Amino acid sequence: MIPVIAQNGTSFKGAFAYYGHDKNASTTERVAFTESVNLRTNDPDKAWRVMMHTALAQDHLKAAAGIKATGRKLETTVFAYSLSWAIGQNPTKEDMIAAGYDSLEALKAAGYQVFMFAHKDEPQPHLHIVINRVHPETGIAFDPEFSKMQLSRWAEKYEREHGQIFCQRRVENNQKRAQGEYVKHCEPVIETAWKQSDNGKSFAAALERGGHILARGDRRGFVVVDPYGKVVNPTRHIRDAKAKDIAARLADLDPAQLPSVDQAKARQAEQAKIRDAQQAAEREDQQLTEEFKRQGEEERKRLLYAAAEAERERIKEAHRDLARDHIQQQDIHQKEATQRRNEAEQAIKDTYRIEEATQQIKAAQAVLKAKGSLWDKITGKEQRQKDIAAREIKELRRSIADGERRAAEYRAHINNLIRQDADKLAKTQKLEREALPPMPERDHSRQAEREQDNPFERSREVKRGRGYEPP
Repeated sequence: MIPVIAQNGTSFKGAFAYYGHDKNASTTERVAFTESVNLRTNDPDKAWRVMMHTALAQDHLKAAAGIKATGRKLETTVFAYSLSWAIGQNPTKEDMIAAGYDSLEALKAAGYQVFMFAHKDEPQPHLHIVINRVHPETGIAFDPEFSKMQLSRWAEKYEREHGQIFCQRRVENNQKRAQGEYVKHCEPVIETAWKQSDNGKSFAAALERGGHILARGDRRGFVVVDPYGKVVNPTRHIRDAKAKDIAARLADLDPAQLPSVDQAKARQAEQAKIRDAQQAAEREDQQLTEEFKRQGEEERKRLLYAAAEAERERIKEAHRDLARDHIQQQDIHQKEATQRRNEAEQAIKDTYRIEEATQQIKAAQAVLKAKGSLWDKITGKEQRQKDIAAREIKELRRSIADGERRAAEYRAHINNLIRQDADKLAKTQKLEREALPPMPERDHSRQAEREQDNPFERSREVKRGRGYEPP
């Protein structure tokens, strides 16, 4: 986390025009989102007007709050700073807004009017925060005197809370400050360029490699213009070096050969345009790459789905074929069982002749019922015939009972053989069904966009899963 404080200003309109639009343009493509604090509007065009009227009414606000309007009149009412995350970090909108509120607490500016601008024109996510230094209720001015140290300590705390320290130098400086040692902030690029150089030309070249430009100042001999067009005095950013030491090292440079501040700013603005174009091209390439990846992933999913559907259809067809074979086997078994029963009944009929014996009983019973002649009665012939018929009926009935018992045993034997064959067939069919791969689940997330299962297959599934009962 890198907090950077901008120069105090007097124009809310100018600050909102700069932060709320693209560089040197009226478009707003670099603005990712905005957030207002202690304002009744999130419209930037209305917000800066509210902040301006609040600043102009400072004396009236103090009077209404019972505060004396003494002291020097506030000249700069706009205080702005930025919060930049490291390249590679991807905070959400909620994370960035929470960090903005937390930094306001660290600055003790929680009650002031604030407007936040999130930009997406740099590789690193960053948030610009504009504060109205005039309190909207009391008119008391926000004091930014120790804001650099407050934001430095807050940024270190923020990095610790989020699990990674990106700026070790800041930790060291804050430790020194906590021990009462004075530590001034040094721009890393300027300090590194100084350490890597031994004369003015190498110092200027090192600054160029870091994106900074050494220029001739209007009042100072040399100044440095950073990539954002900010002009800084290099002597304030070089540790353990006095002004005469710096002048001695840069003695080989002719100020007339260096660009002016305006020229350096123009060059930096041109470089910024080039960077913006490169970043736009990179974003476009990234979008195309992501689109290609998305299309490739969609094609991969489509192919996988098609392969899964083909495999599912193949397995489904195998289940269908097996079900047809099983039904045919069951039909054959049923026909064979019927034929075996018919053959058994025919064998029983031919062997035990129960029907013939039954007819013979009827004939014998007719003899018992018949009345003979008088002579037959006198001679005893009628009685002898009836005795023979009675014995014959008794013998025939005993033969029929024995035949029916033997026929029942034979039928039970035949049915037992049929049931054994049916059980054997059922076990074989069960093993064959278990040997088939299970039916894969359909991808319903994609199937919802396609046709539903054929309803006629459900009856086939029921029939396929029904067990076979032997006749």
